[in-house]
Amino acid sequence: QLQLSSTTSFSSFRFIVLTVHCTVSIWSYFIFLVYIDNTLSIIMFGITTTSLNRRLLRTSQLLPRFVRRRISTVAELHSSVQRMKVAQSAFKQLDQQQTDALFKASALACSSYRVQFAKAAVDETELGVLEDKIIKNHVASEFVYKKYQSLKTCGVIYDNEADGVQRIAQPIGPIAAITPVTNPTSTIIFKSLLALKTRNCILFSPHPKAKQCCKYVVDVLKEVAAKNGAPTDWIDIISQPSLELTEALIAHPDMKFVLATGGDALTAFAMKSGKPAITGGPGNTPVIVGPLANVKEAVHSLIISKTFDNGTLCPSEQNVFVVDSLYDAFVAEFKSRNVYICGSSNGADRDKLRRFMFKTNKNGQIVLNADIVGQKASKIV
Repeated sequence: QLQLSSTTSFSSFRFIVLTVHCTVSIWSYFIFLVYIDNTLSIIMFGITTTSLNRRLLRTSQLLPRFVRRRISTVAELHSSVQRMKVAQSAFKQLDQQQTDALFKASALACSSYRVQFAKAAVDETELGVLEDKIIKNHVASEFVYKKYQSLKTCGVIYDNEADGVQRIAQPIGPIAAITPVTNPTSTIIFKSLLALKTRNCILFSPHPKAKQCCKYVVDVLKEVAAKNGAPTDWIDIISQPSLELTEALIAHPDMKFVLATGGDALTAFAMKSGKPAITGGPGNTPVIVGPLANVKEAVHSLIISKTFDNGTLCPSEQNVFVVDSLYDAFVAEFKSRNVYICGSSNGADRDKLRRFMFKTNKNGQIVLNADIVGQKASKIV
């Protein structure tokens, strides 16, 4: 039985959602027919119909069968790092063909699990939008693979006989990696694939509120390694993440590089670790709309960007500054698209929103209320 559930259009995208009810099963299947630049793609996933509560989407039901060692203490972390050092020695011996084969297999596996990963992330974190997290997982896997599939990362990668210069690529790992609650599975995917392409082992400390969905991704990548004859200890994850374990991971003498995505305090700690580090903190992105801007296009882009995954991306716009000559037209275009403006005529709503958006912490500082992150506007107000 096919039932047309909804259809939504914006820009070059068109989503048609069909619900398939199977009478011999307890599952419903949602099929997304997605037209992107006139190209038809199909996304399909299942949700139980007997109970749609979050407990039935618990990530433990989705996890593959895999023996995983627990990392919940500093001693267990140290043991994992020692196993990873052995795996790093084996990784270093891989040639370009072996590396590329493992890179491809891992990217394809992550892409094929993109729906399950997204469901696990939304279920656990209660942040964002399922469909948008599917897209993020797809971009982090297939798009990353396509961008770097031909990049040479093993052995001699540059040889200029004229000046006698050679560049030889060697792994720097193991890598300590920190991931956020806002983009948990997609961050695990792309950091893992980039580490894999460069033959670096990687050990993750996920956000405590996203530990299960992150473990799910790591387990899938471990299985891929096992099936392809690679050491499964090339990747691992802290089972019970905490500030103590995260700091111990970053400071561990055998971790040679840091990839940290998170809050200001965490990224600052990574930058002060004395190790090479690449960090990404809160975006708080401002936007300036100049006098030559196309008002309709600018408003459309802002709405699509800000509502994507409920604004959890760091580059998601937070503040908009519009020149006087376009201000009235800009606000009118926002209103024509059902954007609610908490302006001077709605002062009570503005004050109510402000009180909910910000709070005073224990140090007396005014900070953003974390309860609004990744939530729908209807829930916030």
